Amino acid sequence: LVVEVYPGRVAGPTPPALFELNNSLPLNLQLLAARGYAVLQPSMPLGLHGVAGDPMLDLPKGVLPAVERAIELGVADPELVFLFGHSFGGFGVYGLLALTRRFRAAVALAGTADLVSAYGTFDPRDRYEDDLALELFQLALLEVGQGRLGAAPWRDAERYLRNSPLLYADRIETPLLIIQGDLDYVPIQQGEELF
Repeated sequence: LVVEVYPGRVAGPTPPALFELNNSLPLNLQLLAARGYAVLQPSMPLGLHGVAGDPMLDLPKGVLPAVERAIELGVADPELVFLFGHSFGGFGVYGLLALTRRFRAAVALAGTADLVSAYGTFDPRDRYEDDLALELFQLALLEVGQGRLGAAPWRDAERYLRNSPLLYADRIETPLLIIQGDLDYVPIQQGEELF
């Protein structure tokens, strides 16, 4: 079983784009299914906008019950459950590995590991543009977007620290492949820091 995670995604009546048969994206999950893997995308709701939350600490709530149900139904071998995530899903992979030993191995693509350093980093693609100061993507994402941390790190340092997978790195025992590009919008240092 390959568990593909993305915090904030909630299942609905229409399958996500990654499950479309003719999806041309390299993350097309049909490619895994075609090779005989069962693929699970658990619902991972985030808290309400405007309400500070703990996105990393809440990760197991949506994932582990779905995995256990797949095992109970005979879809998955409990010894062969793998984890995969891209972007905020990469953050989800790092966080889940820090909080559980449920997975046999994992792949994180362009994941955020250190929320404090991510807050203060510009989008790497903008380093070569003239209007660098106008792009404040990371801090908006962390304060009020997916991160839902509700404040800057200097106003709520504890929330940033307790939700940064990097600070739990000593707990990660699952084999992990980290894939990060030098021009991903999640800066390459995030993967380097966790490594």
